[in-house]
Amino acid sequence: MTVVLDLDETLVCAYHRNKVPANLLHSNAKSFEVAYNLGDGRMGNVVVFPRPGVQAFLESLAAFAELIVFTAGHAGYAQPVIEMLDPEDRLFAAKLYRPETVRTHGQDYVKDLRRLGRCLSRTVLVDNDPFSGLLQPCNVVPASPFYGDPSDRQLMNELLPFLKGLSELPDVRPTLGDIFNMPEYFFKHGYCMYEDASGYLTAAATIIS
Repeated sequence: MTVVLDLDETLVCAYHRNKVPANLLHSNAKSFEVAYNLGDGRMGNVVVFPRPGVQAFLESLAAFAELIVFTAGHAGYAQPVIEMLDPEDRLFAAKLYRPETVRTHGQDYVKDLRRLGRCLSRTVLVDNDPFSGLLQPCNVVPASPFYGDPSDRQLMNELLPFLKGLSELPDVRPTLGDIFNMPEYFFKHGYCMYEDASGYLTAAATIIS
């Protein structure tokens, strides 16, 4: 199975140095500072809070699944954060950034899983923004947004055992469709749905870039 992982507010959260919430400054939340390239010769700094258990989560997940990180963030920012999570460069089979997302009518930064070249029956997208999976709603595993809470335990207590169970299925889409019903969620938010060539619902959202 291939697990596609969002970065911001799923595995970590990040704030500019002068905008870290006061409650986090005075908490026991683990953090590290990352310098990143703004793209015009200037450097920026952010304070990154790893989601509790993220290292154990990634190590455990990599034991039974291929991991891909797919972020809507720019590489200049995201690369150093990913390097902190995977310093030996052995956990992620691929890393995709904002240029690999697509824009549809009504939604930016959509992650079209077809671009990965993996079998969709054995691919899941774990993301705190469900609209990232607009084009493959039956492959989405919604994660609760992470904003730095040191008591958060979703990765190890909820997502890891759930993904382990999915890894034993020949096709993850019927199960994910039954549990999360993301096509209905998108329909309620104004998107028409239709069956794709494999018989699964997708949003009638035209890719425009």
